[in-house]
Amino acid sequence: PATSSIPAGDVAGEDQLVVQVQGSRWIWIMTYPEQGVVSFTELVLPVGREVRFEVTATDVLHAFWVPAFRMKIDAVPGLKTFVYATPDRIGTFKDDPGYRLQCAELCGLGHSDMRAIVRVVAPEEFEAWVAENKPSASLTR
Repeated sequence: PATSSIPAGDVAGEDQLVVQVQGSRWIWIMTYPEQGVVSFTELVLPVGREVRFEVTATDVLHAFWVPAFRMKIDAVPGLKTFVYATPDRIGTFKDDPGYRLQCAELCGLGHSDMRAIVRVVAPEEFEAWVAENKPSASLTR
């Protein structure tokens, strides 16, 4: 599980990991702006670090839900919503089906396919994942 809270205001804290989550029929797009990484298949988070999720949608109402974190928030087109969590133990979908990102708002025919694996890993493993998934310098020129 994770501890979750909704602090006053919507300004990211100094040591928070910011993950922008965008729902779009019928996928989740997770962007790690500070790390320069975009993922369409998995949400990877370091254990023990507060995460600020900035959630929105491109088309219809979706709902960002990670059962293991005991939190859910609407993804609304044209609006950015915020939810915070601090994963407090390492875990993966393989070991616990609660480690998944799933749409919790009926959003159309592909609703049941709108999910992604969640992995909570050691900080070193998170940094290795970032390095592995960062676009190469030759692609960004």
